[in-house]
Amino acid sequence: MIMSTLTLPDLPVYVCRRTAAGISIDGILDEPDWCAAEPMRLVRTESGAVPEQPTHVRVLWDDEYLYIAFECVDTDVWATIDERDGGLWDEEVVEVFVDDDSDSRTYLEYEINPLNALVDLYVLNRTGRRDAIKFMLDWNSSGIRHAVRVDGDPRRRGSRDRGWAAEWAIPFGDFTTAPHIPPRNGDAWRINFYRIDRGDQDEYSAWSPTGAINFHVPERFGTLVFSTHTVTRKDRQNGGATNERYTSRFVSADD
Repeated sequence: MIMSTLTLPDLPVYVCRRTAAGISIDGILDEPDWCAAEPMRLVRTESGAVPEQPTHVRVLWDDEYLYIAFECVDTDVWATIDERDGGLWDEEVVEVFVDDDSDSRTYLEYEINPLNALVDLYVLNRTGRRDAIKFMLDWNSSGIRHAVRVDGDPRRRGSRDRGWAAEWAIPFGDFTTAPHIPPRNGDAWRINFYRIDRGDQDEYSAWSPTGAINFHVPERFGTLVFSTHTVTRKDRQNGGATNERYTSRFVSADD
């Protein structure tokens, strides 16, 4: 585990807005509500520096699901694991950790790789020591939906690729310790988003940097605040349009 001596930024806050139109989980982030959602930009987790391979994350919700979308610029998309609960962290992967009661001791972890393989597990992290963390891979989400789109060939390492996108619909039924389900306006959960990109020099990115090449630092999770405001056309005019011109190139690997 590599530690940083730099001063880390304040913990980030993201206001998560509702979607009324519905999200199709196909890895194509072309719905108007995705285009309206504010993007989060990941940074290098050990230092907070700008990564070589940019990543943007957007989050929405409705009464049934928490929707998460990753967009990853990647000049060499690569993965080999295609079974559930495989060691995705050894290859290229995007991850989200959700602490719905903000206790910094227990949280859910979800991962997807460019082949649309899924890892979902329950994490006990009561001491903050890496060697004491318990990873419960026998826990499975009930009703999760996920898909990826890849602009390139993820099965051929060294290919000249452009990137990939991952999309989740995580059922609120997974979150048994949240204050309210569905969330109420102003409810706040702790959360962090991560990416591992493999190359000549591996790159570890996070929304809220942890100061180490270690994602399991719950005190560094940011805050997700639920808003009952529904994204609107005005939001779309002011929001990110990169989805419309970038994600249409991806080829499907739906679940």
